[in-house]
Amino acid sequence: MAKLSKPYTIVVVGPPGSGKGTQANRLAEQLGWPHVDVGDLLREASRGQSEAAQTIRSTMQRGRMLSQSVVRPVVEAAIFELKQGLILDGYARQVEQVEILKDWANKGQIPPLWGLQLDVPAAEIIERIKQRRYCTECRHKDYLVTDTAEAVSCVRCGGHLVKRQDDATQTVTRRLDTYEEETKPAITLLKKIAPVTVIDGRGSIDEVAARIEQAITD
Repeated sequence: MAKLSKPYTIVVVGPPGSGKGTQANRLAEQLGWPHVDVGDLLREASRGQSEAAQTIRSTMQRGRMLSQSVVRPVVEAAIFELKQGLILDGYARQVEQVEILKDWANKGQIPPLWGLQLDVPAAEIIERIKQRRYCTECRHKDYLVTDTAEAVSCVRCGGHLVKRQDDATQTVTRRLDTYEEETKPAITLLKKIAPVTVIDGRGSIDEVAARIEQAITD
C-alpha cells in the first residue's frame, strides 16, 4: 500500500460487528501508523476490582455508552503524544465525541480527520457476532467460528479463544439500538466536518481490506 501524502486521523466507524477492529488493525499495519482501539483500552481499564473498573465493566456488559468523563481521558492519553497519522477505532460513537475530535484537530492536537465507514446489514452483523471469538493471550480478533469445536486455540500463539462478554445476543441487540440512536447522528456530523469514505463491509476480511486499500490509495 502506498503511503498517504500526509498524516491523518483515520476514524473508523460502523455498527458493532462490522469489522472495525480487524480492518483498523490491518490498515495500521499497512500504513505503519498506530491503531488506537478505544474498546480495547476500556476493556483493559475494566479489569480489576476497583469501583471505576466495575462501573466500566458493568456498563459495557449492558451494551450502554460510557460517560465522556470516563472515555475522554483514556483517548487523550492514547493519542495526544502521537506525532504521525493514526487509526482511531471506537471513538466517534456520539455527537459529543465527534465535536471533541473536531476541536482537537482544529487545535492541531491530532492530524486532520478522515472517516472510513463500514456498511454492513444488521442481520449479517448479528450472525457475525454469534460466531466471533478473540484470543485471550495475543488479542488476535480475526476469528469467526461456525461451531464450538473450532473455538479452541489461537493459530498464532496457541492462546484460548473466548467470546467477548459484550457479545451476548441481548447485549448486541441493545448495542445496535444504541448505534441507531446515538452513533448514526455522530456519523452524520462527522460527514459534515471531514471526508468520509463508505466501504461495503460484506464479504471476507480480505475482500473488505482490498476495498479499503483501493479507497485509501485512489
